[in-house]
This record gives sequence, C-alpha cells and structure tokens, in this order.
Amino acid sequence: MSNQHLIRSISSEIRIKPALVAGTLASEMLFDYGWTDEWSDATLLWSPNGGYGYANAHASARESAANYLLPLFGEGQVGVIPRSVVGTEADVARWLTTAEGAIYASAIVGRWLVDAFTSNIGVGYERALSLSAQEMAVIWAGYRAGVGGMDANIPSTSVGFENIDEWRDTARSTTLPCNAQIALPLMERMNIIFS
Repeated sequence: MSNQHLIRSISSEIRIKPALVAGTLASEMLFDYGWTDEWSDATLLWSPNGGYGYANAHASARESAANYLLPLFGEGQVGVIPRSVVGTEADVARWLTTAEGAIYASAIVGRWLVDAFTSNIGVGYERALSLSAQEMAVIWAGYRAGVGGMDANIPSTSVGFENIDEWRDTARSTTLPCNAQIALPLMERMNIIFS
C-alpha cells in the first residue's frame, strides 16, 4: 500500500477505520474496475454513467454521503471535496481520478455506510473503529450494491439487499454474499497492515 500515510490521514479526518478505506480501494481495483473506469482514467473525465475512474465511488453515492456528513462535521471540513481543491466541475472530476481523490471519496462513502451499518449515527463513536474483517467485507458489499435510501422502510434498488436491515443482518450470518466473500481476504489483509 504505497498510499498508507495518505489513507491514514484522510481516514483520521473523516473518522473511519483506515483498513476499511484501503480494503475498499483494493477490492474495487481487483473486482470492479470496468470499462467506464478505464475510460475515466484514460481521458481524466467523468464517465457518462457517473463513475469517476480508478477504484472510486459513483457520483450519486459520493454526493449522498457528503450531504450526510456535512451537518456532522461542518462546511469546509468534510464535503464533496476538500476545501483545498477548487475549480470547475471538470477539475473536480479530474482530481477524483487521482489517488488522493479516490481515497477521499471512498472514505466519505465508507463513513456514510459505516454509520448506517452500525446504527451509531454521530461524530464520536468507537464501534466503527473496531469493525471485523467480515463486517468490513459486508460494508464493501453495500458500497458495491448501493444500499438504497438508508432506510429499512424503503426497498433498495440494488441487487442483493432488500433493505438496510437485511444488509446489517448479513454480517451476523454464516454465509456472506458473493461480493463480500471475494473482498474478505483483502479486508483481513488490510486489518493486518493497518493495525
């Protein structure tokens, strides 16, 4: 992990376990790097269906996560982009294809999912910093599936989870969904690297 220091720094800012951020990035690069990501990386532009390139969250998830985090952290501290990044929408999209941008976006989306997953909404919590590798793998499955609405009463449009309660319960089950199964060895490895 050549970006260990950057992952630790951004994870600390957003208050999320760095192993989850690193594991998400690694899982994305290995298991979900598609043609739209390649196109984004090659052209340094936002792809037509909302992907931002290498190992990155889609626009809708990133923006929903940022909107959730802004009231908790305050304007300028955590947002769609850090305060230090300024420019046009194309400039921001280009930045999101860099290592720093990918780490930042993944951390934002990860924090949003972790809070929903642990049912522990708030800035000061310890539970999210002690997630097991299996729990992190399930959270990555939510990252991929796009758990819709973050509300048990709103059916998800994603494949694999009907609602957020089912998603949470998956971590306690003996059988992980296929995308969590493939991410689990990476999450175990990131727990070791970042412990």
